[in-house]
Amino acid sequence: MSKLEEIKKNHGIDKSIASSHALVYSYTKHAKSPITFAHYTHEHTISSRVMYNKNNDHCSLFIFQTGKFGFIFDNAVYNSSYGNALIIRNNEKYTACFYTDSYLDYYEIQIPLEFFGDYNGTDMFYSLFYERENGERNMVSLDRFNCDVMMSKLREIENVINSQNSNADILVYAHIIQIMGIIHSQYNLNRSMPVIKIPQKLKTAVDYIHQNYLTLIGVDEVSHHCNITGTYLARMFKDFMLCTPNEYITNLRISHAKYLLSNGKSLTDACFGSGFSNYTYFITKFKSVTGITPSKFKKK
Repeated sequence: MSKLEEIKKNHGIDKSIASSHALVYSYTKHAKSPITFAHYTHEHTISSRVMYNKNNDHCSLFIFQTGKFGFIFDNAVYNSSYGNALIIRNNEKYTACFYTDSYLDYYEIQIPLEFFGDYNGTDMFYSLFYERENGERNMVSLDRFNCDVMMSKLREIENVINSQNSNADILVYAHIIQIMGIIHSQYNLNRSMPVIKIPQKLKTAVDYIHQNYLTLIGVDEVSHHCNITGTYLARMFKDFMLCTPNEYITNLRISHAKYLLSNGKSLTDACFGSGFSNYTYFITKFKSVTGITPSKFKKK
């Protein structure tokens, strides 16, 4: 495996969902590893709830265009929207939680830690990537002008990548530095997104549901696991998740059924393989959530 192939593998650039990507030489005296840039556009289902521990000697910037999903740092929750920039530093633990089936369109820039060199707290990016507690000030909301400028820079990067310009590497690098500078300026103006704190009991319930939704007997099992009443569980879901626990579980199961059907499984396998115990109930719920029957979805 070549060095370039090894870097691509380590950075998880998936060509099937990345419309453009680049590995950019870092023009600093400190950094030997490249900066990576990727633009991802793909479908994502709510059954995909992924936990990450950022410990690969890189910091990351996620810049969002489209998609309904959030990020949980400890008990702090951030919801993505157009133009927001999510900052994730090395060794930060977070969870990407997808609330609904959604088409995703976002950029990711990974910066190696060595890029910052022997910083002393005065580097312009120090406050972005180091001066934060876990779960504090991770999302930055840009004003309209700076958002438009940043999106323009991102499109210019893609144009440079696709042009195969002989100077593409340094041009992409220059644009990335400008993007980081824009985010830094907004961060210093305290345009970081307010932290939404969810109760620890709700986080415990959501974790348990995502781990067991295929085999859950009912909502009482969840409340029992959390040592709370069903009424209190329902109230927390209504206040923070904007749905009932049953609706949340059902949507997860339907999303998993869609995944099974899309991968060639039979209607029966999709029904019982996604946690439903009654075939007629499965068809009814599937149609109420998606608007079509499982058989029509499978044919589509």
